[in-house]
Amino acid sequence: MTVTASGIILYFGEVKFGPDLAGGITLIYELADTSAAEEEIAPADGEVQQGTNQQGPSRELVRRLTDALKQRVDPAGTKEVTIRPYGTAIEIIIPRTGQDDLKFVKRRITSLGQLEFRITADPRWGERDQNIIEQAHSIPPEQKLVELNGQVVAEWVPYAEAEFGPFDQPDDRVQKRMAGDRPEALVLRDPYNVTGEYLQRAFKDFDQKGGPDVGFSFNSQGARRFGRLTGENKPNPSTGAQRYLGIVLDKRLLSAPGIREKITGQGQISGGAMTEDEVDFTISILDAGSLPAALNPDPISEEIISSTLGAETVEKGRMAIVVSLAAILIFIAFYYRFAGIVACLALITNLSLVLGVMVLIHAAFTLPGLAGLVLTVGMSVDANVLIFERIREELKRGAAL
Repeated sequence: MTVTASGIILYFGEVKFGPDLAGGITLIYELADTSAAEEEIAPADGEVQQGTNQQGPSRELVRRLTDALKQRVDPAGTKEVTIRPYGTAIEIIIPRTGQDDLKFVKRRITSLGQLEFRITADPRWGERDQNIIEQAHSIPPEQKLVELNGQVVAEWVPYAEAEFGPFDQPDDRVQKRMAGDRPEALVLRDPYNVTGEYLQRAFKDFDQKGGPDVGFSFNSQGARRFGRLTGENKPNPSTGAQRYLGIVLDKRLLSAPGIREKITGQGQISGGAMTEDEVDFTISILDAGSLPAALNPDPISEEIISSTLGAETVEKGRMAIVVSLAAILIFIAFYYRFAGIVACLALITNLSLVLGVMVLIHAAFTLPGLAGLVLTVGMSVDANVLIFERIREELKRGAAL
């Protein structure tokens, strides 16, 4: 049954090759503003950090970003995506695949994955919110942070129009403005600063209408902070006014559910008519964690590369693999006859299972990987030879089969 399943997978599945066999696409991305990230990793006590300069990001930041991108794009190491520093930029080599895979990788590496929970500004809630809203509407469109009495108290962020509607459509949950051609909503800053840093896990869930959404749970520290944030913003018992919890991912307001009671352990990210693909993407980004620094959304270089080994080397390598594999199987079948044929069938079955699993998980085939498969067969044959020779020795001594 498993052999049949492997055959079906190999017949209908898509075989992917690594850059050494099929070439690929090379992307080079520059880092966006790294000042905040550099401050977080700055050495203590005035030590000089190696590789830090005023012209670009430090080596340590580039290394951390490279490691985080590898964990996000190819955590199992099966896709053969190469991510490495390129001076003060990041070079990403993607095996030649379809446009969907390319778009998927681009989206994953440019999404910062920064989740925040912010209360939305509401004039019905009191004088402080009214003053903040008045100040927020007085600042120019290019300014995002809102200050009051020398402190940052709120921020303008883009919002999901599918959830909150266009700018000219009133919504009690948010205050809106137009910044050029982009509608924005006003969210408040708070001392608890509940972010994705405190998430324990993200998982697929369903909203009240049965549609897909993203569920999440906090660790103990996050649960305490989230409990205080929601506990201080419960509905006003005298007026019945309700606060709304803004869920912001990568500085974009996705939804703003009402706060009816204190919430601690877990919650949901819904709204905007999220599709299955969007839910899966959001979960994968949150589980992988946020990046230490953001990449510019557009690569500074994007080019198609040929196979790194060259066509002649690839062809000779393939021929060597086929000939050696065939020679091994023919030899063992000829030398050990029926037992050898049984061993060959077992080896072919083993090989088909390995190849079927690789195609199933979309692992890329490389020339060293294919050579490793032949080596696996060779080691299995070696084990069979030892067993068969011992059997012959015992038969010569008169032992029954």
